[in-house]
Amino acid sequence: MQQPEVTPREIEIVKMIAEGYNSREISFQLFISEHTVHTHRRNIVRKLGVRNVAHLVHYSWKNGLFNTISKSAGTYQHQMA
Repeated sequence: MQQPEVTPREIEIVKMIAEGYNSREISFQLFISEHTVHTHRRNIVRKLGVRNVAHLVHYSWKNGLFNTISKSAGTYQHQMA
């Protein structure tokens, strides 16, 4: 079975979700609107066929989605005020 086409930005958002960031924090860190984060999340859930955030993180880890871009530790330096 072929893995769904997930964009690098969607993978980045999944990684941030797994790291505990909420949509507001993700939008701030990536300089995008919170609405855009919600749109990415909706698209990710639809593409992967997952039910919730826990399932999303589990699916991503199990299927190597986190390995498709470099490790994010230290990537998100912009601090929220």
